[in-house]
Amino acid sequence: MNWFAVYTKPKSESNVTELLRGAGIEVLGPKLIIKRLRGGRVAELEEPFFPCYIFSRFDPVEKLKLVSYTRGVRYVLGLGQPIPVPDYLIAALKGRMDGEYVRIEPPEFRTGQEIIIGQGLFKGVSGIFERYTHSSERVLVLLKEMGWKLEVESWQVSAGKALGVEIRI
Repeated sequence: MNWFAVYTKPKSESNVTELLRGAGIEVLGPKLIIKRLRGGRVAELEEPFFPCYIFSRFDPVEKLKLVSYTRGVRYVLGLGQPIPVPDYLIAALKGRMDGEYVRIEPPEFRTGQEIIIGQGLFKGVSGIFERYTHSSERVLVLLKEMGWKLEVESWQVSAGKALGVEIRI
């Protein structure tokens, strides 16, 4: 049996996963815990790692119709014939998972590295990474435009080059 990518309706990944599992079909629906600012507070939210996609392992001769007509499924990827997802890709994904959640390694910054604040009050402001604070989840950033040192959550900061943004000041 092969793995296949199943395209779902928006926000239907969890429901489709449960329905297919209930039908005895192996499903991989990786999720991600993300941090967002909500009302001035940091909230942890659960989101699908691949919005509108899950992976399902089945024999297309026997189960394609069942999968395709499951409530919340738009289609199985492939033009008329489903295209298998290579096992090594599924294994690599599973290797980065704890249970049903994908582990995302916190960003590692170097002293002097140019960064961009991606969320919060200073969103879009560039700066220079100075150091990690007592907690590895917080970093000290020198805001170049203002000459301030600011302590922010590391998940709010991205390396400028990683975003494909050229910083000119």
